[in-house]
Amino acid sequence: MSHGYKSPEYSILKTIERHLSERKRIMVLGSCSYMLRPILAVLRREGIPFHNPYRKSNGFWNPLRTSSRQSAANRILSLLIAHAAFEPGHHRWRGGELALWTEWLPEQGALTEHGREIIAALAPMKEAI
Repeated sequence: MSHGYKSPEYSILKTIERHLSERKRIMVLGSCSYMLRPILAVLRREGIPFHNPYRKSNGFWNPLRTSSRQSAANRILSLLIAHAAFEPGHHRWRGGELALWTEWLPEQGALTEHGREIIAALAPMKEAI
C-alpha cells in the first residue's frame, strides 16, 4: 500500500478527517471487501474507529463490537461509565461493571487483599462505589 500524498488512501483519509472535524458521520462503501482493506488499514493505523452495521458479528469489520460480555470494548465502557458520573447516561460503577474491568488488573499491587472476592460479591446492578 502506498503512503504517499497522492495515494487514494491519503485522499480518502483527508476527506474522512475533514468530515469528522465537522462532527459528521461517514460511510465508505465498496462492492467487495478486498477493495476496502487499504482504507481499513489506514483507519486502524490512524486510530479512527469504524464499524460495519451490516456485518455486526465480524471482528474484522467491527473491532469495537460489544457483542460478547467480555469483549475489550465492553470492558473499556465499564471502566469509563463512571468517568462523568453526573452527566446524562453515566452513573457510578455497578458491581457487574466493576467486576468486568477489574478482571484485567493484576491482583498484586492493583487490588487490596481479597479484592477480587469483595468485587465478585457485589450485586451486579447495585452501585459499587
